[in-house]
Amino acid sequence: MSTYRFLVLVIGPVVLIAGSYWVTFEFPHDAREVMAATAIDPAQPQFDLGQGDQSAADHPALVEDCNKAAAALILRLGEQYRVAVASPFVIAGDMPEADLRRHYETTITPIVHALQSSYFETSPNQPITIVMLTTVRNYRRVARELDNYDATHYHGYFRRDQRRIMLDLSSGNGTLAHELTHALFGFDFPTGPEWFDEGLASLHEQGEFSEDGRQLLGHHNWRLNSLKQALLSEQLKPIEELIRARTFRQEGEGLQYAHVRYLCLYLQRRGVLKEYYRQFRTAVGNDPNGQATLQKVLGVESMDEIDADFRIWLRNEFHSISRFAN
Repeated sequence: MSTYRFLVLVIGPVVLIAGSYWVTFEFPHDAREVMAATAIDPAQPQFDLGQGDQSAADHPALVEDCNKAAAALILRLGEQYRVAVASPFVIAGDMPEADLRRHYETTITPIVHALQSSYFETSPNQPITIVMLTTVRNYRRVARELDNYDATHYHGYFRRDQRRIMLDLSSGNGTLAHELTHALFGFDFPTGPEWFDEGLASLHEQGEFSEDGRQLLGHHNWRLNSLKQALLSEQLKPIEELIRARTFRQEGEGLQYAHVRYLCLYLQRRGVLKEYYRQFRTAVGNDPNGQATLQKVLGVESMDEIDADFRIWLRNEFHSISRFAN
């Protein structure tokens, strides 16, 4: 066993727990997805961060796929970037190796640990690539080079077909938490509706770890403003209409994001979000929008009851924030 591998195994858990107390999230813009495929050629990864929570002996095919993905990414990014493997993750960045290791150990690992402890039981069986850029300029340039994507307005996105997260680290760690939720959600709940995928991801844009590091607890963020305006002007649609809509991405989608984020925060504050996730995942074949499961976990007979209580809770949150600000 190498000295580095020994240190990761012995000291890694301590670092993980310590990191869980100081990582907080800020995410000032919506995340977006870009859908396109690109063929690339293999080379060799520059260094290995270890195998994360999985044993290389138990998952040799995944480790091999990660190494191939890392090698291909090196060819596309160029030698000025560092690329590492920590199965199931392939991590790249415009930073020294030590900084890349630090981001993996103190940010990525605690976030993944909390998400898996709370929701995701199915481990990824394919590589997830995370490209972290330290400046807006580099982020936009690499987004153009890898995806032909104009990332002018957003600080992060998840490309589902490539299972690749692109991040502007200058926006804070909330972008990473948002996009990691998408990546892991896709393996654990592939038939989950878009509203829940986006609501859960958006919940993690800003918050903190629980004391045991096993949960990400959402806080209020910038999305609250549009939600408050819609509620006070009586423009906020009923929750049943929100979750039954054919498409999530439509006119006014910024308000849609805010609505589903705060619905998830409402469920978390009620102490039922984790249970809702698990029951919904099991029942999705008969309850594709999650409405029946939502009524079940909240113990109510109709969506109107949920909607009324949600609006009361939301108004109380507005008042609490106003009192605190004054």
